[in-house]
Amino acid sequence: SVTLVPGLTRLSLANHLQEEENRKIHTMIEIAALVLCKLGGKSGSADDIKAVLEAAGATADDDAVAKLVADMDGKELDTVLGEGMEKIKDVPIGGGGGGGGGADRINCWCFNGSS
Repeated sequence: SVTLVPGLTRLSLANHLQEEENRKIHTMIEIAALVLCKLGGKSGSADDIKAVLEAAGATADDDAVAKLVADMDGKELDTVLGEGMEKIKDVPIGGGGGGGGGADRINCWCFNGSS
């Protein structure tokens, strides 16, 4: 194993990056669970979020759920989503995709008269 920084090997760096990526994914999972709770008329408590995650077969990250619930304390989901949309309103999203290449001839039984 090659040492990039004292005490940090490629393997430990890869593990660290994977853990960071997993934290991002878990955060999105918890947010999605919160949205589902709210859509279902629930309060979005830590227990509600954990129940949604467990019903979906995911493992709840207690720290991430607690942080999300604390961040949302006293806030309405609609307001938070609206503020987020306002922040990204000028960000170019998507775009016109190129059209598919035209075919000189479509070779399909439904167009060439065979059955």
